[in-house]
Amino acid sequence: MVERIRRDETAQRAMEHTGLPGAAAWEDADAGVQMLSRLEQAHAIRVALDELGGRCRELLRALFVDSGTPDYEAIGRRLGMPVGSIGPTRVRCLAKLAALLQHEQNPTEPNS
Repeated sequence: MVERIRRDETAQRAMEHTGLPGAAAWEDADAGVQMLSRLEQAHAIRVALDELGGRCRELLRALFVDSGTPDYEAIGRRLGMPVGSIGPTRVRCLAKLAALLQHEQNPTEPNS
């Protein structure tokens, strides 16, 4: 244990001396990688929504992008949909979106 602490302290001094980033910088870099990954996922979803188009795009944006808590009555009025059809339509649209995202990740597989 003492040997490990000494090695860590020696490595830290060497990094400080050479200008290499220390542990805090690596943690920041890891947070940056995670942020980049989330941004890439959000971009992929936006692209897939645009590709999805039409009623599905509008419904999914109304449910998940435009508002915090979806109001089915307001969404139904805005999109001209009966409230009772929003749930089943959402399920079908999410399945289509998932297929588009899956195809984007594995372009050699046929698109469903």
